[in-house]
Amino acid sequence: LGKAGMRRSRDIKGAIPTLLKMVKDEPDSNARRAAAGALGYASPDPKDALPILINAVKEDKDFGVKIAAASALGYFGPEGKEAIPVLRE
Repeated sequence: LGKAGMRRSRDIKGAIPTLLKMVKDEPDSNARRAAAGALGYASPDPKDALPILINAVKEDKDFGVKIAAASALGYFGPEGKEAIPVLRE
């Protein structure tokens, strides 16, 4: 796929608000899982994304959503340190 198949954060920046809303409010767990996973690649602002992803890890009923949100948190590196206690649980 080369360059055409690469996902780059700048390509999906405009979708970040929608992805955050989906992780919080979407009734379909498959859509929440996909949105959480996409946020890991999208480089959202940590102040916007961390609370939503942390809440998904703690509260979502679907294990796949929890895993996708935890994985997305890993992309924040040191900026995501507030998630460490939740990830240790």
